[in-house]
Amino acid sequence: MTVPKDSPIWFGIGCYSFEAPGEDLLLMQNRKGSYNVYRWAEDVEAALKMLPSLDNITLEGFRYVRGDHKPTWCDNFALMMREDSTDGGRHEGGDLKPHPSSGRIRFTVTIPQHVQQSVLPLAESYKGTVFEVDIWYGDGMPVAFVRSVERTDDPAIGVAIVREFLRSEFEQRVNANSPIRFVFMGPSPMWTQCAVGPPKEGAEQPLEVTRHDAVRYEFAAFTLQKTVEIATTADAYEAVKRTLEEPVGRYYDLVSQTTLLRSHRRFIEFALEDLVEAHRSRSFRAWSKRLFRGGTDVNDLMLEVLAADVERQRVEAFAADRWAGSEDAASAFGDLWEREGSNQNYTDHVKSVAEMLGARQSRSIELMTVLGASLLGGVAGAALTALVQAAQG
Repeated sequence: MTVPKDSPIWFGIGCYSFEAPGEDLLLMQNRKGSYNVYRWAEDVEAALKMLPSLDNITLEGFRYVRGDHKPTWCDNFALMMREDSTDGGRHEGGDLKPHPSSGRIRFTVTIPQHVQQSVLPLAESYKGTVFEVDIWYGDGMPVAFVRSVERTDDPAIGVAIVREFLRSEFEQRVNANSPIRFVFMGPSPMWTQCAVGPPKEGAEQPLEVTRHDAVRYEFAAFTLQKTVEIATTADAYEAVKRTLEEPVGRYYDLVSQTTLLRSHRRFIEFALEDLVEAHRSRSFRAWSKRLFRGGTDVNDLMLEVLAADVERQRVEAFAADRWAGSEDAASAFGDLWEREGSNQNYTDHVKSVAEMLGARQSRSIELMTVLGASLLGGVAGAALTALVQAAQG
């Protein structure tokens, strides 16, 4: 059943995009590049048209991409973490390939209830089957607005249903026949139920946000002032999407950066564990490794720690910017920046352990040097004595 036109529009928010991980994207902003943003948009449209459940597919405004820069250590690390995953799915941090900084993708998707339950068992009680998806690309990460045409509640679960359905459909129908892969990033803001009501005559503010805790998720209601441009609930929904796209895109940028930072932290922790185990072992192989490679391994670990520390400070500075001055988004989603931007500084502990192992390594080398000098000295002395005795004889 279709919701009456004067009813509030309920929607959820996620982060969906489409990558071409196997293509050469170094010249994305160059029209003469081997694979540019225009080709990517054509491939995305062709991939979406492979899915029979999708209708009303439109792509527009794709002219620019973010990035197009020389790879940094952060990019290389992200690539290393993702090189074994070329089938799409969860985005594990770093930049997208490509990352359009303008454009919009819209489509309608029909997902029968039995299919919903197969891709997401949590959706067993969900009754809506038709979803409108609107993916906005801007300066931050892409932002997907998802609303059910038939339901007026629980829109956050609709974001998860569409996400899991697209992941399943791309794996079954698209991946073998297209360079495009479907990717997504979590958490879905935030599991917040969002609703836009009809615009109000004589409202004191152009946009007013009401937020409170609900039984399952948080709830945010948007009420706009009625104007010539915003005369219907549908107009208000479009205005709210324009208001939220940039700050929520920046939020997902922070999610991407903190995700990569956590991956880098795990990489450092594993490297530290290997180094400690090598120093604890009493085997000759471990001893020789400590002797000839111990200093290099410690220095490499310290460089990783310093790089991660610099990145952590950059992420914290980025988080301090919060919602890029958007009071409306801050009112709707609260302390998300604090939750995502708080990264415990663990580098001092790792530095202390690495410095201790480095000092131990230096003492071992000094001991071997003294021992070697003593042995060489003794051998040289014995050889000189034998030579003198032979000369005297």
